[in-house]
Amino acid sequence: MLIAGALLYVGFRLNARRLLAEQRRLSRIVEERTKEVVEQKEQIERQKEQIESSIEYASRIQRAMLPRQELMDDLFPEHFMLYLPRDIVSGDFYWMLREGRKKVCCIADCTGHGVPGGFMSMLGSSLLHRAARDAQGNIDTAEMLNHVRELLISSLHQSTSNQSNKDGMDLALFVIDEETNMLQYTGAHNPLVIVRRGEVIQLQADKMPVGIYTNRAKPFSCDWFQLEEG
Repeated sequence: MLIAGALLYVGFRLNARRLLAEQRRLSRIVEERTKEVVEQKEQIERQKEQIESSIEYASRIQRAMLPRQELMDDLFPEHFMLYLPRDIVSGDFYWMLREGRKKVCCIADCTGHGVPGGFMSMLGSSLLHRAARDAQGNIDTAEMLNHVRELLISSLHQSTSNQSNKDGMDLALFVIDEETNMLQYTGAHNPLVIVRRGEVIQLQADKMPVGIYTNRAKPFSCDWFQLEEG
């Protein structure tokens, strides 16, 4: 009996030691894994802060490329602009220019949202400036959009054989002659809406984007509309 009891006691102590050693081993593993998780969490938070800081900086650059308030007040003394990006940076933008007695304005919606859309909007604004400069004061909305389309296709190396790159813009572009009060308009998917004495008048857009398109050879068209005072 004494021998059996001694054996049981020794076995119990050995099992207890093994269990204690296993518990310590598992505790070390848990501590190591917890430390790794905490370090990864801190790293992710640092990366998140860096990304958000970069995007905020990109947003400031994007907003700096939008028309200045002084220009908007000069072109359209009575106006409002609703610009509410879904993300910090936006794929939507507006662009304005005075060319002699003519007011030039464009409202555009680029493919993509967030950072990709932001890149496209800055490219679109830059190409509109270039197309207006190339027009040398003789701005025609249809010819200008045709030129912007070719510039964008060239800038993005687009081709009909590469269907994965279909980035582009839907937009409405119009010019108002201050002397005649005549409006010229060209649209890519986006119509122009005019409200006159309670009547809603809609100028239709061409059913194609500014960018690569199956019927790329088709030029943009334009509409003319006589504006009235008030």
